[in-house]
Amino acid sequence: MFNPFAKLSRRGEGSIVWNNRLKMYDQIVLSRTMLGGGGWNFNPNRNEADVFVLRGVVVQSGARRGYPQRSYVGNRYTAGASDHLPVYIVIGE
Repeated sequence: MFNPFAKLSRRGEGSIVWNNRLKMYDQIVLSRTMLGGGGWNFNPNRNEADVFVLRGVVVQSGARRGYPQRSYVGNRYTAGASDHLPVYIVIGE
């Protein structure tokens, strides 16, 4: 198995905030057959795995700037999407 998000985690990037620190909780793990050969492939030598960060998905100001925009903080609805940021990979033929 190959985890393309391990390098991002070592750099301190993440998909969720826990105890005021980013953690790489959400990941996509690939089998070795996805790394080469026929069919769909993932190239680990290119930056084809990342955390999707877009305005509206993260808090833009205040003490929680850069944190995922949660749906609820306690029992207060904040109109966010999730406390996790989405992750993605790019695959090709």
